[in-house]
Amino acid sequence: MNTATQLSSSFVFVRKQNILYKVFHEDICYIQAEGNYCYIVTRKGSKYASKISLRQLVQRLPEDQFIRIHKSYVVNFCQLSKIDTKERLAYIEEEVLPIGRTFLSGLTDRVLII
Repeated sequence: MNTATQLSSSFVFVRKQNILYKVFHEDICYIQAEGNYCYIVTRKGSKYASKISLRQLVQRLPEDQFIRIHKSYVVNFCQLSKIDTKERLAYIEEEVLPIGRTFLSGLTDRVLII
């Protein structure tokens, strides 16, 4: 899959072959890095591959909306439904994502805990 990403203020364009798909930031559930690719997973279940490093992608996304929770995962803060601090797991709908030991405090510092 030949993919490139063009970023804008509230959405990204992801290339699949010769077609550019518009993906709004709010529709992104999480981004997973694997090898030289980042996989963007949306609320509708779509999965787009992009040949960009996770570090480069995170730098171009809104800091208040996305947070890195693991060396291989970035989540849309608004899509988080549950955080298990003991097991270090983040839940987005049915998806269970690992939270890295070094990223847990940064995540819990951003949530309002009552």
